[in-house]
Amino acid sequence: MIEFYVGNYRIDMARSQIVAQDDILSMEPKVLQVLLILAENQGQVVPHDVILNKVWPGSVVGSNAIQRCIAQLRKAFNDDAKTQSVISTHPKVGYSLLTDVNWPTELANINNQEKSAEQETEHSLVNSVFIPKHWILISAAILIIIALFTYQELMSADKLNIAKLTPLTATDNKEQQPSYSPDGRYIAFQRYVGSCENQLWAKDTLNNKEYLLTEEVGIYGTPSWSPDGSQIVFSSVTHCSKHQVLEGCEELRALSFGLAKSSPQATREILSCESKDYHSPVWLDNESIAFFSTEDDQDKLLKMSLTDNKISTLYTPQKASLYSLDYSGHLNLLALSQFDAVHNFSLVLVDPVTIETTITALQPEEMHKHYKYWSLSWHPNQESLITSAGKSLYTVDLNGQLTEYNFPAMQNIYGPRYHPQAHSIVAAMGTFDPDIGQLNWNKVEGSQKPVNIVTKQQMLARSTVNEHDAKYQPQGNQIAFISNRGGSSQIWLLNSAETSRPPNQLSYFPADKEVNAFVWSQDGSLMIVNSDRGLTLLDFNGELTPIKMPFGVVDIYHTFGESQLLLKVIENNQYAIKLFNFDSHHLETLYIGVSQKALLTEQGDLFVIDDKLVLKQIVDDSLLPVAGFNESKSFSIFQGKNNNILVTDSHGKLWQFNVDSSLKSLYLASEGHMGTVSDILLNKKTLLFSKMVSIKKEIVLLN
Repeated sequence: MIEFYVGNYRIDMARSQIVAQDDILSMEPKVLQVLLILAENQGQVVPHDVILNKVWPGSVVGSNAIQRCIAQLRKAFNDDAKTQSVISTHPKVGYSLLTDVNWPTELANINNQEKSAEQETEHSLVNSVFIPKHWILISAAILIIIALFTYQELMSADKLNIAKLTPLTATDNKEQQPSYSPDGRYIAFQRYVGSCENQLWAKDTLNNKEYLLTEEVGIYGTPSWSPDGSQIVFSSVTHCSKHQVLEGCEELRALSFGLAKSSPQATREILSCESKDYHSPVWLDNESIAFFSTEDDQDKLLKMSLTDNKISTLYTPQKASLYSLDYSGHLNLLALSQFDAVHNFSLVLVDPVTIETTITALQPEEMHKHYKYWSLSWHPNQESLITSAGKSLYTVDLNGQLTEYNFPAMQNIYGPRYHPQAHSIVAAMGTFDPDIGQLNWNKVEGSQKPVNIVTKQQMLARSTVNEHDAKYQPQGNQIAFISNRGGSSQIWLLNSAETSRPPNQLSYFPADKEVNAFVWSQDGSLMIVNSDRGLTLLDFNGELTPIKMPFGVVDIYHTFGESQLLLKVIENNQYAIKLFNFDSHHLETLYIGVSQKALLTEQGDLFVIDDKLVLKQIVDDSLLPVAGFNESKSFSIFQGKNNNILVTDSHGKLWQFNVDSSLKSLYLASEGHMGTVSDILLNKKTLLFSKMVSIKKEIVLLN
């Protein structure tokens, strides 16, 4: 019976178990075979091919099989890929076991016998070919030196050691989407004028001089440099509304960088948009580009020759949407990220010549497994990419495995890109700062129509971090909201009668568990919180009681009755709206499909705001547009009185819609945009909203 100890854990190979005090974890035999190999070479790097040959001899498996075993071992040892205190990852090389290993005497004797046999075999081979012993030692030393240099090169190529952060821009404007020129001297980026429109700029990293590239203010996408550095191509949205809602279609435009250095240039049209949107362009060579097109919710990857304007299709996803695109001239590969109906992301690699395609699921760490915005950029001379999520920076290998940089960040990182020589990274860094506000209203004096006007508006609990989703406590004075002011998203409480006093933190979810939404119970005694696609009861003592669910919960829309919740869930790899009784655990499916917001009225009518922000009613499992709400986008929906619903729109107005008569009327007129409404108390004529106070982003250099 083979047994050994890894730290305080006893490894029973015969029973395929890991034993820690009274806890026994049963493991797959292959997992413990991987551990045994690492334990036999404790402190040493064991290459991937050695593990594969010993654990899966004669089988054709990829390195992701080892990765799955390592992930299970880390979970058993309470280790993770970030700290790596038990098992260390050596990218593109192998793994090593850091924790001390203790062997029982029997196994130690077996190992010593095997080593003696190996030494005798080596001695026989040396004598049989008559090689002098000192030549053997010299050759071994040379091989060790070569191996060390090779290992150091592999590690340095894939693991950038970030020692400092240098701000490259210093204005009050939001700046983002940086990209290096092919020679690495210039960085092109967006600089916003207000919240919606921007201009393209470039910065000379040698003398810090900045160049305004675009003559007109527009809505320009990420700038992409031609391989010779003479041209920049980008997408352009035709216009947006006064409330920062993008409208119109996306077209492709370009400009000459050489001319723009002398004076700002008018952009020239590459491909106009009509029924299609064109976006995310990248250069393949100086005469052709690749980009995405979208028509009727179908995305495609296209290629266009700039000499004859010929367009060809490179890739069409099946039931998926395309998000990010980049090209590697080194590998002649396009990398794009795509996501399915429930935002599971994959890495797609496309050869633009042969159109050969490979698709691999992205494998983020636990903290970001539900992240929705994976933007990818190639390493200039390696088979890997770089991406970011929140405050974390990751490399991505071609198997979709993410490895985090050891880089402490205080703000979120966006759109990282390597320098052409890979010695630094440029990115945008900053924060979104929405705050909680409260609004009171009254009916207009002398008015014949039931129109209300704002009488008081105030911001509550001002901070410099993300705060949203505020809700009044039923039968109480508390206002609960989600805030990042403690370093991670948590539930905070504010007394509505003493708003001048600072709020108190109520929940203490683990930092890697994102709080997405919550609702109060009908009596206001506790909250039901949606975190990490699950439901948890939260009381006033901060105690957390998980509710076991048979599927992933994405959002909580509202309570219904005394013990029911209207939920947005993921089931069978599709979104659905379900009514859940958290006393009896009874579930009822009301609709299968995408919804941003939903309301089940007291009379049992189901309304949703769809993915296009259009208000619709569910009738016999079909989505029917609600009359009068097509001319503007809808953001929030609430239960009114007398079978009325209340809807906020993109123009900052609150409308009343009578379900019986299908009549729409203006309920609340506001002089300014009130933000996203999160709760309404009709009896007190007051509501809560979150409003973007500032968006701060600047271009930074990481090296």
